[in-house]
Amino acid sequence: MGRNTRQPKSDFPFLAGLGLKTTSIRGDGNCLFRALSEQIYGDQTRNSEIRAKVVQYMKANPGDFKPFISVETGGGFRRNPKRKNAAAGDLTGPSESERDQAWEDYLVRMARNGEYGDNLEIRAFTEAYTVDVRVYCMPASSYIIRCGQELATGEYRQIAHIALYSEHYSSIRNINGPDTGLPNAKPSDLEALVANQATTTKASKTMAIEQWMVNSVSSSLPNFVDEDTITKILQANKGDVDITVSQLLGDTDSPSSTIPSTPNSSISSNSGNYSIVRDEDSEDEEPRGPNKRQARKEKERLERERISNLEAEIEAKLAAMPHLHVSTVYT
Repeated sequence: MGRNTRQPKSDFPFLAGLGLKTTSIRGDGNCLFRALSEQIYGDQTRNSEIRAKVVQYMKANPGDFKPFISVETGGGFRRNPKRKNAAAGDLTGPSESERDQAWEDYLVRMARNGEYGDNLEIRAFTEAYTVDVRVYCMPASSYIIRCGQELATGEYRQIAHIALYSEHYSSIRNINGPDTGLPNAKPSDLEALVANQATTTKASKTMAIEQWMVNSVSSSLPNFVDEDTITKILQANKGDVDITVSQLLGDTDSPSSTIPSTPNSSISSNSGNYSIVRDEDSEDEEPRGPNKRQARKEKERLERERISNLEAEIEAKLAAMPHLHVSTVYT
């Protein structure tokens, strides 16, 4: 990203229908934190404060975030595995000390000014600030990352509205202003738009899952999920990107919710509020010594079998709906 202020893209025309618009955010690597600063404080200047608090929350809650850092054997880390290598890999995996070091290195890098953040940091932000975040994507979709803390009856939780375009985050404001101070970003007719698109979905006679929908879901996930799986779940959800992202993040109320974010992690759901948790059989509890490799191989075998069964289940459900017509549902 460049260091100059990035102008908002004109490719978000659907925001106007919601009474919203994007605003300029500096493209200096701090754009996510600048956009969030404008949303909750009314300007971009407190981005460093937000970054520090987010990193501190991640450091204090490693079990919620560490599993999403892909560690390379021999040291180093990637946030997500590259597609061509995602299905392969050394079965022995990185050592526990390599995992620990990669996590520490990640926190050090993320604390630096100019280090870009993404969904992992947004998730930490929601918990650290008790705020939900709705992310609007190209060409016309959105998804929401919710704080996992329960609301009291009648309590309202603030929602921060940001836009993501070509790895750059922008803040969203009310189209009628104000242009300074708190943004007053409240979608005017989001529910009506969703209902209208749902009706269009039913009436459509020719429909297909488009590549942008797959890309939107893929970019919203903290780790790699193959495109075939994403496409099948999009079809089962009639093209709804938001629901598909929620299911792949682990919405336990959904039929496809058993797909994990990583082999050693899952997402728990409570009335749509998501929080990352470690599985009881995480690698931290694996046997030590000679039985460790055998136990790991057995766990990997069971995981492959479980995913295979899940894919078969999805295939069966799709086969039972031969006349399914899929349309985009904008949210």
